Amino acid sequence: MNEDARAAELIGKMLRKKLYVLISKPLVPPEQLRPLLATHLDYMIGLERRGLLFASGPLNEADAPPRGHGLTILRVKDAAEARRIAEAEPFFAQG
Repeated sequence: MNEDARAAELIGKMLRKKLYVLISKPLVPPEQLRPLLATHLDYMIGLERRGLLFASGPLNEADAPPRGHGLTILRVKDAAEARRIAEAEPFFAQG
């Protein structure tokens, strides 16, 4: 198989995957989230192990303290599944 055919095959597989972006903006100060941090991290690690988490991390400004904002990219079948995952996330589920 030549390089062009191989690249087309790989891109075809990638384009069939649906990605959903979740942007987290807490309504409380970051220190109020701290008691749920370990539970949140366990949840995110579980998503990663199941192959549903494409990427995740905090959104911080350089040299600024954390604000609790975050970005998560899910690889799931549809928007309904992305919503279920988002609503089950511990920070969200606990208000």
